[in-house]
Amino acid sequence: MRKKLLFILSVLLVLLCVTVGAAEDKPTYWTLKPKADELVPSGKLAVVKGKTNSVGVHFQIKDLSIQQPVALQLMSVDSEKVLKVCAFKNEPDQPLITRETDEKGVAQLNFRTGETMYFRVTSSGTDLVDYQLAVVVGPEIIPDPPDVLVSAKELGKPAAKEEPKMTEPVTKSDTTGQSPTAVPDENTQSGFQTMVVVSLFLIFAALVAVVIVLVKRNPRTGGTLLLIISFTYLTGIPPAAGKTTTVNNTRLGPPPPSGLVSHGDMEDPTKDFIVKTNTLFSDYKKADGSVQNMIKRAKLFYELMEYFEIIDGKEKLIQANFSPRGMPKLPSSFKGEFNPSAKRSMKFNEINDKIKKAHKFLENNFVVYKQTMITTGRIKNLQKAAANMNSFAQLALMVHGQATEGEKKFSAKYDGAVQNGLEHLDAALKEMDQFERKEYGFDNWYAYYGIQYYNFMLSRYSRK
Repeated sequence: MRKKLLFILSVLLVLLCVTVGAAEDKPTYWTLKPKADELVPSGKLAVVKGKTNSVGVHFQIKDLSIQQPVALQLMSVDSEKVLKVCAFKNEPDQPLITRETDEKGVAQLNFRTGETMYFRVTSSGTDLVDYQLAVVVGPEIIPDPPDVLVSAKELGKPAAKEEPKMTEPVTKSDTTGQSPTAVPDENTQSGFQTMVVVSLFLIFAALVAVVIVLVKRNPRTGGTLLLIISFTYLTGIPPAAGKTTTVNNTRLGPPPPSGLVSHGDMEDPTKDFIVKTNTLFSDYKKADGSVQNMIKRAKLFYELMEYFEIIDGKEKLIQANFSPRGMPKLPSSFKGEFNPSAKRSMKFNEINDKIKKAHKFLENNFVVYKQTMITTGRIKNLQKAAANMNSFAQLALMVHGQATEGEKKFSAKYDGAVQNGLEHLDAALKEMDQFERKEYGFDNWYAYYGIQYYNFMLSRYSRK
């Protein structure tokens, strides 16, 4: 029995050394929290500055929406010293996009992505280089649903109901916060770091349990091992990530980024970048949904989508699509009328807006649902990868098992939102049926056309 315990103890000590080694090189990810700022009335802003070297400073931005454009500018205060910024989802050695500062000392990233995005800012040498990092997060840019009502000569008529209130979509983040420039006010760990920390705790707990058994069976041997483990723990635990530390006596880690950067402390290229980026967003917001602005708004929308590309290939399929293949059109007697009365036009537009509103509500929730499923899939892949790891790493990854439970809760919430949206859509379609019957004498518009459109939406947005 004693030999078995000593063997287990030896295995645990090896695991402890390996896990501590893995923990040493894991950096701190400083969280940027963009806030409302007078320089960016149409979005949010985060500006920080600091020093970096070849080890790099790591950042993250949480709760992004796939429909939010993000612009990032890295500036080397000394333009002759080249800096590099890479954006990634998993690890820095798997970047989705990388840029180096140009002859003016500036590098810029424009992109869209969902959930959390990570960044690393590095220089080429061990000497510290001053940088300034600015991030502008725009409002959610959502296309306007197309008009599905088309011209027809014989249809029906109704009396309008009071429009029921629709609940808000299941959104991931608020884009209208109010407060000054953001700062990296918390240091958090990546998923792998969390796994390492939990593994350390579990391995150390197992070591203590084995030593206690040995102490009871052989006090002298157990006491000696306890002293060895205590010494190893006190001298071998790596320094806190994100602090200025020496790694292997050859690399000096950079200090944490600065706190709040005021407008007066911003470099001129950064101010120009912020103003120009805000102009892109404000031009789109100014072009409201009126008939006169429809063409301009559509043009600006596609220009923004092209300028701020989705950089994660997995997310390219989750953009809003208001004209999916096979979506039926809705014939309308009003569309075929040459000169309808003002009262009739007002009533038609009111019902048409309700149909569009329900469609937009359903599609927006669908985008969030697909985005969430991609994120959940990443966590599940991490769990599956644990099958090839030691038992303690597998046990540590059970912490992420909450993702499955969270997925169930979110799916239930999504199902409720879909039911809510479909109910409003159905009510609007039946209201259009009454409008066709009352104004044009066309009976059974809903039975002929409305139910087909409803069933298509039911099939598209319900979870399979």
